[in-house]
Amino acid sequence: MRITGKVIHGEGKGKLYGVPTANLAVQPEGLQPGIYVGSVQNAEQAAAPCIISWNQTFEVHVLDWSGDLYEQELQVEVGDRVSDFVPFESERQMKA
Repeated sequence: MRITGKVIHGEGKGKLYGVPTANLAVQPEGLQPGIYVGSVQNAEQAAAPCIISWNQTFEVHVLDWSGDLYEQELQVEVGDRVSDFVPFESERQMKA
């Protein structure tokens, strides 16, 4: 499934924890909350795990990327669901 959306500002928790995500302004219809295999097609293709949380936000963590994606439109190819969405209670828990 391909999802296209503009990158918007989120809560900044991923960046705070050293795992920045791009929050897309889309409602991921037909997808259950969880972690998905994904890739981003922008200037070049990059692996990008996808996160759909319980409040239906759609986030991608573009691997090996540093830079500003705000207001850019990203095309994300969403693959298989690999796990449930389980929110972390702390930075320590996330990094364990």
